[in-house]
Amino acid sequence: MLALLDKDGKILDCNEHCSKNLGYEKNEMIGLIGPVDMVAEYDRQKAVDAFGIVVKNGINHDVPFDMMRKDHSIFPTIWSGAVLYDKSGNLEGYLVTGKDLSNLKNLENELEISQDHLKVSRLTTLGELTARLTHDMKNPLSSIFNRIDLIKMTTKEEKTIDHCNKIKHSLDQILHLIDDVTNFVRINPTKFQKNHLQDIIKNALEFIIIPNGIIIELPKDDPEINCDESQMTIVFTNLIYNAIQKLQDEGSISIQYDSDVSSHIIKIIDSGNPIPDDILDKIFEPLFTTKQKGTGLGLVSCKAIVEIHSGKLYVKNNPVTFTIVLPKNLK
Repeated sequence: MLALLDKDGKILDCNEHCSKNLGYEKNEMIGLIGPVDMVAEYDRQKAVDAFGIVVKNGINHDVPFDMMRKDHSIFPTIWSGAVLYDKSGNLEGYLVTGKDLSNLKNLENELEISQDHLKVSRLTTLGELTARLTHDMKNPLSSIFNRIDLIKMTTKEEKTIDHCNKIKHSLDQILHLIDDVTNFVRINPTKFQKNHLQDIIKNALEFIIIPNGIIIELPKDDPEINCDESQMTIVFTNLIYNAIQKLQDEGSISIQYDSDVSSHIIKIIDSGNPIPDDILDKIFEPLFTTKQKGTGLGLVSCKAIVEIHSGKLYVKNNPVTFTIVLPKNLK
């Protein structure tokens, strides 16, 4: 696009490509102020400043700003400008040249979409591979668990039994890490049905080794909750397991139930130290963990599952309390 401007920046002439791109007849453009009348409103000051540099320095190169067509549609451009002098060295006006970047912008958008699709494809493949690997890893670990139980049943040596318990504890940590990853990458359809809260909690406790010094208090109530039993078992397994890890070998975990007109409210309260304030808001972020042997995926999965149930999961200190809120009228 080419245009000739007078000393005040008004258009004296332009080529057909310029008028066509801007949606004007050529005669309609004559007299318009180039840096103002055909520039998008948010870029007008930028265009005026660029024109001022041409006036001051005699030239200005490759300034990007958005132009506005006659129909008020916007398109990206890049412009350069230079001063024109007559034979005597007197200022005659200015020559400005511009390039329509719409096609380039479209290519950038297409490239970005392609890259997003490629990223999604890679993540999907990685998720499938991870799910397959974690599944294959659990089989030999389960076999090791069974052999350890067999050793414990066939020996009376306290030292051997103690070693077996320590091995089982380490294996339990490995299985929990595998479950964190599996629950994060696995996408299963949610099956809603009525389930008793006590049954869900008992199912969760079956997956956890509870040290002798930790007391778990179950809720007195046993309401029916409309939920996916396997997914909610994952939530309670993670929250109780995390509390046990924090308490280590001694303390208490209280699971309490309350309700209001529209919601089930379940609280998991532990007697451990409060969560530091500087990480309290980060614990639901993917891959964030304060554990040496943690994935940072467990709480992310818990929050995602609760939100699939149209509920909320949040945490507060004094005492440390994870609260699950689930709607009663979930269909």
